[in-house]
Amino acid sequence: MRRAAFDAMGIPEVRALAQAGDANRRKATDTLVGRWQHRAGALRHGLGQQRPAEAMWLLSSVEQYLLASDVLGWSGDAYEQWLCQLLDHVLLASADT
Repeated sequence: MRRAAFDAMGIPEVRALAQAGDANRRKATDTLVGRWQHRAGALRHGLGQQRPAEAMWLLSSVEQYLLASDVLGWSGDAYEQWLCQLLDHVLLASADT
């Protein structure tokens, strides 16, 4: 959605900023999930190494937030609560118990 809008505008600088933001978010999710992987039992069993970071990266995108806020009318707090609950359920071992 956002990417298509930037491409349609034909502004390379804007597209580059969006790509840099995605890359920074990916680095942050890789770092966070890496820390969880080093804590014995923090992540759900059987997730592998890349899948948790990829899932977190996808779910925390600006596009997801804009869909929730602009299309569904969610508040920022509602989106944050949904995202935290979803990530907890999908990624963390506490959901296994």
